[in-house]
Amino acid sequence: MLNLEADTRIPFSRTAEEDSEKEEEVGRQAEEQDEGKTENRGRVSRERWLEEEGMMKETAVSVFERHESELDYKHGAKGAKRSDEPRPEEKERKRETEIIFIKIIPSDKARNQYSGVTGSSWRLFGSPSSSPPEHDTGPLAAAASAAMNNKLSPTETNRRQDTMTGRIEGLERFESPGKGRGLRVSRAFKAGELLFSSPAYSYVLTAKERGCYCEFCFNRKNGLAKCGKCRKAFYCNVKCQKGDWAMHKLECSAMNAFGENWCPSETSRLVARILAKKKTQKERCLSEKILLIEDVQSHVEDVDNQKREMTESDIAGLYRFFSKHLDFPDHKELLTLFSQVACNGFTIEDDELSHLGTAIYPDVALINHSCLHSVIVTYKGTSAEIRAVRDMKPGDEVLISYIDLLYPTDDRNSRLRESYYFTCDCQECKTQSKDKKKLKVRKRSDPIEPEVVSNMVRYARKSIREFRAFKHVKYIL
Repeated sequence: MLNLEADTRIPFSRTAEEDSEKEEEVGRQAEEQDEGKTENRGRVSRERWLEEEGMMKETAVSVFERHESELDYKHGAKGAKRSDEPRPEEKERKRETEIIFIKIIPSDKARNQYSGVTGSSWRLFGSPSSSPPEHDTGPLAAAASAAMNNKLSPTETNRRQDTMTGRIEGLERFESPGKGRGLRVSRAFKAGELLFSSPAYSYVLTAKERGCYCEFCFNRKNGLAKCGKCRKAFYCNVKCQKGDWAMHKLECSAMNAFGENWCPSETSRLVARILAKKKTQKERCLSEKILLIEDVQSHVEDVDNQKREMTESDIAGLYRFFSKHLDFPDHKELLTLFSQVACNGFTIEDDELSHLGTAIYPDVALINHSCLHSVIVTYKGTSAEIRAVRDMKPGDEVLISYIDLLYPTDDRNSRLRESYYFTCDCQECKTQSKDKKKLKVRKRSDPIEPEVVSNMVRYARKSIREFRAFKHVKYIL
């Protein structure tokens, strides 16, 4: 069993602050040493900064590397040190480099962050000034943009554009008739094929499963190591523990302070993590490619008095148990956020369909309901995977079932109105063709024998294993 106590007996908050200060000091020293260094040192510093900013900046690296390689080869300077003063030939290409940089990274925030890069790293981009160049909308900018696109392969270009414009390959957002926002496929998918995978915007492990699953990756294993401070959170290793600290610190000290009286609802715990991430995550994340967390439907105006009382109770628990680490928005915004979680939260399940936790996936929340669904949601750790259950052609809407389909039509719609505030009008609900069979199953009065239950469980597990094996089968056309 891995013992993390030696690393975590000191309050995690102090350790994290010290690590942060040390990293900042190391960063300052690196910037000072970077002044006047060779082109290679500057290039390493530049790539490291761009890598932290994400795939969009990696595109910039690719373009700049090509420009620099061509320039060095042309003038026979490959591998030589570059002087502080650019050569005349280099000045001629400097403006084109600046334009491409602005085309790739157009946001003011990104350019402001970039202006903090000092010394030779900034000069390598073709500008000795302390701030990035302004936008250029002239013909030279258009030519530079076209040149950049021609240098990227079609696959690479599409992948870069998907990240930069908020798209998912093979899918598109549209206005579904009678349903509002929706998602449809733009290419054909086979049954069993993965449409897309989405990491959770925020998630939380249910308290009942603590000690059995890692709080960070939801991996189940023997010998999990516990947090040395609260001794209630368990992790696979130090990496998982550090990865979860930004969220676990919201609860760690509170669990010690309240002891057995620490009892926030799972919804309150998830909302606390969403608020914490909103404070630190200022840009679109991987779970918001086509729908931002702020734009998720709430139906707050449709909530009845009973649900409102439950929400107020959750908000009281939020203030009681999480006020130390969070700054709360006004009451109206909290009501909206809790309603968003209630309407769009997903239950993460394991292979045996046991409840592991709750998460919110903005992109997945865009998928509308139908009793004749075309996809299902499965989970790999904390990520949601959307897979087709039937063949789909371009233009088909992506549909999932929000509820248990074994209920007859009236019961299904009653549950939909209660939880999601709409009535389904799919073909199955109109014809009610399977209601008699479902009612026959529901009205069985004879108790189910334990042996029958055992056989059903074994059959379900076998079906799940077969389905998961089928997911890895590649179709050969």
